[in-house]
Amino acid sequence: VILVDSHCHLDFEPLSGELPSILDRAAKADVQYMLCVAVNLEDLPGILQIVAENENIFATAGIHPNHTTADGLEVDEETLAEQAAKVSVVAVGETGLDYFRSSGALDW
Repeated sequence: VILVDSHCHLDFEPLSGELPSILDRAAKADVQYMLCVAVNLEDLPGILQIVAENENIFATAGIHPNHTTADGLEVDEETLAEQAAKVSVVAVGETGLDYFRSSGALDW
């Protein structure tokens, strides 16, 4: 069985300051790969640096709903596509469904 952490934010504080320890604990738990998820395109360069230094970490390019405006995305689709085309970006992610904004019961 290959274990993958499919959604982590290794660039967030306090995790970013403890990356060697986190990677050591992941290895001891047999986690072989990690997917570091960008919440906005401004943070992507830092994530790509983490990816460049760690062969078992991959990146997503994406925008979390908290990083949108009333008019839509912070960036246009062309910019998102350019970032997603980078070699170390393996997915478009953090397109999240954040139901914490919803009031009342969800109908599903």
